[in-house]
Amino acid sequence: MSLKEQFELLDKEGLKGFNEAVKESRGLDKIIWDILQRSLGVRTLIKYLTDVTSDPENKDVHTIAQDFLHLLGVEINSEELPAWMSETGKPVLFYSNHDVKIEPIILTALFEREDFAFLGLANNMATKLQDIFRDHIIPVMPRKYAVDSPRTVSFVERLLMTNHEVTLAEAAEINDRSLQESAQRLLEGEAVGIFPAGSRSEQDEWFPGIGKIITEVKDLKEKNPTINESKDILLAPINFSGFSGLQLLKALRSTYSKYRFPTQKQVDIQFGKPLSLNEMTELGNDSKRLTSLLQSHYLTQFLLND
Repeated sequence: MSLKEQFELLDKEGLKGFNEAVKESRGLDKIIWDILQRSLGVRTLIKYLTDVTSDPENKDVHTIAQDFLHLLGVEINSEELPAWMSETGKPVLFYSNHDVKIEPIILTALFEREDFAFLGLANNMATKLQDIFRDHIIPVMPRKYAVDSPRTVSFVERLLMTNHEVTLAEAAEINDRSLQESAQRLLEGEAVGIFPAGSRSEQDEWFPGIGKIITEVKDLKEKNPTINESKDILLAPINFSGFSGLQLLKALRSTYSKYRFPTQKQVDIQFGKPLSLNEMTELGNDSKRLTSLLQSHYLTQFLLND
């Protein structure tokens, strides 16, 4: 079975089936996995992840996320959690930087409510770890992964992205539907998370998706006058710091390629002052301007005061 077929199996059958396929690798594929094991400890980590997710019926999504973080050696240092993280039915559009790369798993471990979701890659590692995560992912497709995109992506990204046939036009449709779904979920009282800077620095220009969600909420309210206007939606900024995704990979390599106890990494979490979505929609329907205003608020809360 080729590497491509193994990763397709990961998408179809989950981590257990993938782990079995890796163990049965032969020839060139076995050599590649041996190299990945020596350099990053990938094969050992996959085995341990399989053990963590092997009994989903007796674990909720929060417990699985907590076990996963323990496996990665990640410790959370957080301020007091805001009330909305435990208030079922409280609509919140929360947004943060994406430097650590596992922010959704960290927040899943902290949530004390079930009605939450993140905009993220439909076939990211969280959904591959366990189907239970799929209920909390609103799928998006970055344009760079489209089959007709001029952008080039790495070999590893190509392996992880099992759907290679999406065009730029189809990616735009997927993303538009997901932004509409996000707005609908907010109006139904859910908490929805987005990472508006993507993989870039939070100081670079943000993608306008968060502003589009706000304007979509406004449009849905105007089309449906029965929606409860008194139930305001919070816009809640969150900042992660302490280590980067690259540092996490180095820690995993040290731990699982050399069979040491997990190297502990502390992630610091700050919760900023929420804004009102109702008040934000009064500023107009320009999604780029709304996104820029939220970015300014975020930078003022977390970076400009340092």
